[in-house]
Amino acid sequence: MTGTLLVCDAWFDVLTTRARSEVVVAGFEAALVELPLAVLCFWMATNLARAVEIAVPFLRKAGFRVEGNRLVPPDD
Repeated sequence: MTGTLLVCDAWFDVLTTRARSEVVVAGFEAALVELPLAVLCFWMATNLARAVEIAVPFLRKAGFRVEGNRLVPPDD
């Protein structure tokens, strides 16, 4: 969600500026700050989802269970 909002903010900033100097600043800010942060957010979300998929079988084997999107420890 954060990545999407960063992309929308960059787009909004560039399209709503009036003066030529403001367009340049908004473009640089979008290209050098907001869009790279959005890409980082998307990358982190994808890799976190993959890490959870890989970890679930090992956690279940260790006695953990997933109930309602929560990790429940073994009863020991």
